[in-house]
Amino acid sequence: MRVVEVEPNVSRRVWLIAIAGMLAFAAVVASTYLLTRPTPLRIAVGPAGGADARLVAAIAAQLGRERDPVRLRILQKNGPAEAAKALESGEASLAVVRRDLAMPANGQAVAILRRNVVAVLALAHAGIEKVADLADHSIGVVGFTPQDQKALGAILAQYEITPERVRIVPVELNEISDAVRDGKFQALLVAGTVTGRSMSGAVAAMTRDGQPPKFVPVSESEALVQRLPVYESTEIVAGAFGGVPPRPASNVETIGFSHYVVARSSLEENIVGEFTRLLFGMRQTLAPEFPNIGRIEAPSTDKDADVAVHPGAAAYFDGTQKNFFERYSDVFYIGVMLLSIVGSAVAGFAGYSHSGSRSQQKELLQQLLVMLRAAHRAESQQELEELEASADEILGATLERAADNRISQTGLAAFSLALDQARQAIADRRAALRAQPAQVESPALWLRSSSMS
Repeated sequence: MRVVEVEPNVSRRVWLIAIAGMLAFAAVVASTYLLTRPTPLRIAVGPAGGADARLVAAIAAQLGRERDPVRLRILQKNGPAEAAKALESGEASLAVVRRDLAMPANGQAVAILRRNVVAVLALAHAGIEKVADLADHSIGVVGFTPQDQKALGAILAQYEITPERVRIVPVELNEISDAVRDGKFQALLVAGTVTGRSMSGAVAAMTRDGQPPKFVPVSESEALVQRLPVYESTEIVAGAFGGVPPRPASNVETIGFSHYVVARSSLEENIVGEFTRLLFGMRQTLAPEFPNIGRIEAPSTDKDADVAVHPGAAAYFDGTQKNFFERYSDVFYIGVMLLSIVGSAVAGFAGYSHSGSRSQQKELLQQLLVMLRAAHRAESQQELEELEASADEILGATLERAADNRISQTGLAAFSLALDQARQAIADRRAALRAQPAQVESPALWLRSSSMS
């Protein structure tokens, strides 16, 4: 008599549940890593050693110290124009640019890093009171780069002073005093923040024999800005450089321009929004080392603003920035759905495995019932011995299933009852055969070919 084969010792259902659990854990770990790992951004800034470069380096270091979700990788460029080109070419994701120079076509504002003013200073004895008086004079321009010379050209053009009527003398900040003493120029153009080193140094260097320089007003600054909106109409307030009497003695109208931090328009909104939040959040931390960081401003978010704001930065300024769960709610929703599908599949496989177990359990019980009926009709002791051996095999298979927890208590009780009845039937038939006269044993044991095998 054939006994149903025993399944492997380890339950298939346990394996399925374990595999599903490992897959779910791996999915959670992978999703968490991908969603929370720091995002590196390359920012172009220049020139090396300039005010912008030093500030950006401090910002990058602060982001690294705080283990923030955004990291900066600095790309040193020769100046704002080259930084703008790096953004346009895709070499950088962020850049520090000047509004009066070439703004990148694919750049959108994140913050106004600083506002610069353009100051035109004239020696006290030079007889220069207004911009028109600059004609036929030599004018020094701080720095050897052409950016500030472009601002001087815009001012002169507003007053219809042709380039041929002035002589431009590039000069470094530490060379101004010697150049003034040598009579190389009578007026000087310097651009920078009012409280910056360049501006205060230029005012001090242009002070001769105790007489401070005259601040030449650009009285038609608003008209100039109407024509060239890359500039801004602004003022240098009275006493901005201290002194008695104050320097300047009254407010001086002039033009200015801003340095922007811009982001590539294709950069993800949540990344730009997070960088904006971190940038404005670190102002107080860096203020002791960089006092001007407190002057970082939010650009205009108006739809008709001259410089378009990146949607990610605008969301931060408008208070509509999404938090982590709002940004990734769809991801979590899809993940829950996928886990539900996996769970259903596991349950289905487990049910299939369990149904197979019940089927085999039922077949064992059916074999015991067949043995019970066969025992009643047995014609020889040999048949009873074979039936008893089959019962022992079924008992061993059932015990293995019970050890692996693959048989229910109800099934175990039914099996015990059926096995007891089968053994009792074998014992009763054996006693009955012993009481009968010896008979010839049946030549064929029908049980061997029974459909129970």
